[in-house]
This record gives sequence, structure tokens and C-alpha cells, in this order.
Amino acid sequence: MNSEKRTKSIKIRVTEDELLALNALKNQAGFSMLAEYMRTVSLGLDIQNRKEYPLADPELQRQLSGIGNNMNQIARYLNSSEMAEVNVVKVISFLSSIDRSLDKIRDNWSIPDAR
Repeated sequence: MNSEKRTKSIKIRVTEDELLALNALKNQAGFSMLAEYMRTVSLGLDIQNRKEYPLADPELQRQLSGIGNNMNQIARYLNSSEMAEVNVVKVISFLSSIDRSLDKIRDNWSIPDAR
């Protein structure tokens, strides 16, 4: 659809059963947001088959979140200081830690035949 910012809203009332039915149709069509589904249907746009993503294991999400936090700390550090030799060693140490974490995740979560 177009990238114009949506500034107008439409409020509608539905029964509990209607809401359940709309959400079921939304889910069947592969939409995550009811508003997006309703806009698509109401405007007669094609409902394309949406790719369904499997739910990630909570432990995997936790590990990836930790790596993301490390990356943010490194970026914040790099943006807030001038690099001295001691600081370069610290950054390399952080990056090595992230690399080890990614290796662990790859080992723990990869499909054996896919490596």
C-alpha cells in the first residue's frame, strides 16, 4: 500500500462474537493486526499469503536479546569516546564475547543436517 501517514480513524462497534470472527479471519489470512486486515479487505486489495514465522524458543530469544544488548553497549561506547589503545582492546574483547555467544547459539539451535 502507500507510505502516507494515517491520520484519520474510524471507530466501529462489534459484538464479542463478531470480534472473535474478525480475529479468526485475520489470523487465517496471516495478518497480525486487525486494522491492517480490515483495511485490506475493505479496500478490496489482494490478500497475499503471508509467511508464518515459527515461534522462537524463549531461551533463544533471551540469548539473542543479550547479544543485542552487548552490541548496543559497544555502539554507545564507540559513539561517546575517542579510541585509545586500551579502549580498542576492550572493544575487541566485547566483540570476541559476542562471537563466542553466536557460536554457542549456532551450536545449540542449528539443525544438524543444515550445518
